[in-house]
Amino acid sequence: MPTATAPDPSTLPARAASALRGRATRVAFVGAGYIADVHVAALRAVARELAAGGSPAIDLFAACDVDRAKAERFARKHGIGTAFGSVDQLLAEGRPDAVHVIVPPHLHARVAEPILRAGVHVLLEKPMALSTEESQRLLAAAAEGGARLGVNHNFTYHPQFARLLRDVEAGKIGRVQHVVSVQNNPLRQLAAGDVGHWMFEHPRNIVFEQGPHPISQLVRLLGPVRTARVATDGKYHFPGGRVFLDSWFATLGFENATAQLFLAFGRDFPESWVYVVGTDGAIRADLLHGGYSLHEKTRWPDFYESTLTNWRDGKGALRAAFGAFGGYVFPLLKLASRRDPFFVGMKGSLAGFHQSLRDGSRLPVSGEDGLAVVQACERVTAPAVETLARSAAPTSPAILEYSEPRTGEVTVLGATGFIGGHVVERLIAAGRPVRILARNPSVIGAHLRHPKVRFVKGNSSDEAALSRAIEGAEQVVHLAWGGGDSFADFQRNIVEADERVAQMCLRHGVKRFHYTSTIAVLYLGPGAGYASVEEQTPVDRNPEKRSHYARAKIESERRLQELAKSKGLPLVLFRPAVVVGERGRPFHSAVGTFPRDAHCLGWGSGTNPLPFVLAEDVADAIVRALDAPTAVGGVFNLVGDVRLTAREYMAEMAKHTQRPLVYHPTPLWLTQICDLFKWGVKVVIRKPENAFPSWRDLATRSMVVPIDCSAAKRKLGWAPCADRARFIERGIAAALAPTMRSRGGDL
Repeated sequence: MPTATAPDPSTLPARAASALRGRATRVAFVGAGYIADVHVAALRAVARELAAGGSPAIDLFAACDVDRAKAERFARKHGIGTAFGSVDQLLAEGRPDAVHVIVPPHLHARVAEPILRAGVHVLLEKPMALSTEESQRLLAAAAEGGARLGVNHNFTYHPQFARLLRDVEAGKIGRVQHVVSVQNNPLRQLAAGDVGHWMFEHPRNIVFEQGPHPISQLVRLLGPVRTARVATDGKYHFPGGRVFLDSWFATLGFENATAQLFLAFGRDFPESWVYVVGTDGAIRADLLHGGYSLHEKTRWPDFYESTLTNWRDGKGALRAAFGAFGGYVFPLLKLASRRDPFFVGMKGSLAGFHQSLRDGSRLPVSGEDGLAVVQACERVTAPAVETLARSAAPTSPAILEYSEPRTGEVTVLGATGFIGGHVVERLIAAGRPVRILARNPSVIGAHLRHPKVRFVKGNSSDEAALSRAIEGAEQVVHLAWGGGDSFADFQRNIVEADERVAQMCLRHGVKRFHYTSTIAVLYLGPGAGYASVEEQTPVDRNPEKRSHYARAKIESERRLQELAKSKGLPLVLFRPAVVVGERGRPFHSAVGTFPRDAHCLGWGSGTNPLPFVLAEDVADAIVRALDAPTAVGGVFNLVGDVRLTAREYMAEMAKHTQRPLVYHPTPLWLTQICDLFKWGVKVVIRKPENAFPSWRDLATRSMVVPIDCSAAKRKLGWAPCADRARFIERGIAAALAPTMRSRGGDL
């Protein structure tokens, strides 16, 4: 609670406005992740509008992150002059007026509290905190420091919800009696198997991560939640005994109304809408597509009222259709400002917060409002948490930390990845001791938890951790890689990282260094100039015309082979092609591009055999190379003996999913024209990082050149899957099978 010397809370708005009168608001960002980029873009748009209205500018002057290098990259990217590595340093040297706290939810209270106590205004990303206790502590810190605390519930500014709110407040549907909110959405991390995110650490976390969006809308409409009855479904079991529930259905009681909330994550068909029923009408707002319908009582007979209602809905749907089209095209051509609902909602939320600081008005979403949403999340999650606490969760084998080298030990970098997991399984089956480098050991899968496996905590950019992972190992298998937005990112995260690993292997006298490249380093399109790709086929001589990934891998191969020649690096190089299998992503980009998962736009006609290979077969080749006498210096193409066409692959996918999946043959020239059109638009709008679409990179995706794997079969004794039925079972069915999921009403 506020101390005896704390400022009078009633005077805070006026004093805050007075302190900013006549000058710019100095704003800092704590946290430099993806959502921070959106904050910068939205706040710059807000600053332009405030400046146009005669208000002083907003000065985006500092970025702060515990990873100082990350903060510096963020600052350079957005033209922000100062970067700090800690909140203490920011407060001592930066002296901001307001801070946007954009760190993961479990850090909100810890990061925001000292800022508030220092008298600096804070805008917290949702959720405000993870408990009532933490939220109240933040409110007390704000009162003690004389600071204002806002929460970024940007979905309350969603254009369709804002319209709904205006109509409700205008009394168009009378008194609200019931609200239904449906959120049926994909979840990228779940689809990719990337379960290291905070929201997967505890069953309640997903509600605190995704639930505040619809819950804040319900609270804005109806006030605090009083009661909750909850059912869940769709249970996943993750490493370390973690449980994830993908569906939550809550019946909520408010002071004067009721509501139903449906939250579903990882779904194939996205839906997001709010339906409000009042005493004299109803409103349905489609938050995804922009549709909006208002039904009111009229004086007309039922048949005519139905006619008018459908006529109005039809006109509204037509307006929404044109609005959706114009909202995308006009901002793209710089003929209008950005108008997508997410950005508009974010901008409205940020504008409301900063305007309230300047004019002393009530915060649009205050700390008290944030507390009400946190308490609602607690009510929704409490029954599930209590039930799961009483049930015995499946346990995973212990994770064993590395202590000292073992005879014949193999270090696997990238072991938590798709191919890496299969390599570790194959090594275990072969009786080899394994050492892995893992950034977050708690997410190591059950398939990697074995008495023969030891882990070192860290990543390949950490010299000390990398050295500890390699020192004393007999051989190293390197499968890790990184990405980025520009080629400079790929250069840093692939080329430089690969060379750093190779140099470490040389330093510690590793017997063999097995590097997994990709078949994408070769040109596989029409006019290649060779009948088939063989071991000695050179990499693409025009890397500048290839994708960032292929270009980086080409450069990595070149540098590693130079180290092999100049310093004796014992290099074994693998080039797997289209890798599929258990724990893989079945909607593979080698088959085509997927604008929606039910539709695949092919790279050509889709009638040529594609170079598929099972992940387990790739792992088998790598493990065989550990002892193969002629492996060092070899370059091994890895393609299986079952080579489905793109059409056949999609047909098998449709059969196993029982879904109407469609393959659309698309001529390469048509794809190129579309890419050129997109490139031209980006030229007009001066979008950075706009590379000219390369015909060569597009053409190689057709993969019409056969690939010869005789070297791997001869030198390694490799025999990939040759049975079509088994390939489909292991490559497609296993990838699609929801092996970690059970259904059946857990509560």
